[in-house]
This record gives sequence, C-alpha cells and structure tokens, in this order.
Amino acid sequence: MHDRSERLAQIPYALALGTVLSLLVVGVSWIRNRRKRRPPKP
Repeated sequence: MHDRSERLAQIPYALALGTVLSLLVVGVSWIRNRRKRRPPKP
C-alpha cells in the first residue's frame, strides 16, 4: 500500500516537469524564430 501511495504522489511532479519542459522548448523555439525574422534595415 505504501509503495502505491508513493507512486501516486510522483504523478503530479512528473506532469509538472513535462509541462515545464514543453514550455521551455516552445519558448526557446519562439525566441529563435523571432531573432531570425528580423526585417532588414533600409
């Protein structure tokens, strides 16, 4: 029983970690795209 409760307690941490990682990847790619799409100065 104790092992099962510990496993259930780890689920929210795993979900939070996945969300943070995905947000980080999206942010990095968005920043890279923003830097690339810099309009040339006339």
